Amino acid sequence: MAQDISGVIPECPANFVAFSTGGVETVLDVQPQMTVNYPNSTIAWFDLGKLHYACSSGTETDLASVPASCNFTITGYGPPPTSQEMAQQTFTYTMDGLIQDMDLTVVSSAFKTLYFVDFVITTTQQLGNAMPAGLMDTVGYTVYSQSPITT
Repeated sequence: MAQDISGVIPECPANFVAFSTGGVETVLDVQPQMTVNYPNSTIAWFDLGKLHYACSSGTETDLASVPASCNFTITGYGPPPTSQEMAQQTFTYTMDGLIQDMDLTVVSSAFKTLYFVDFVITTTQQLGNAMPAGLMDTVGYTVYSQSPITT
């Protein structure tokens, strides 16, 4: 079993992503997001399907962290100019040991025809000085284009 320093066993160790909920200085102070709005994008919208998720906690000086209980909220939005909220769903990740697997979830069928998706975690336990982090892996999605996609 592969394990990273988060105390959470990723589904695909080379491809998982982690994000902080704050308290850590980063180059860009932005909300974790999937979007079709990037330079030279030919993608018009996407449908979100499934993902593995988890939370962990640690301090700035820790060499490793431990799994943490949290609520993991996903909100999907339609295209500008209104960017209307299309779907929102919250999943609960529960810490039950110092090393554990990510949870797999399949989002509701309302996560269709999306322009961008935000990811937010809120802790459900006292962490003291530790900072929570969200982790995601093997995100399943389908992309659509209004013109042919070339490779």
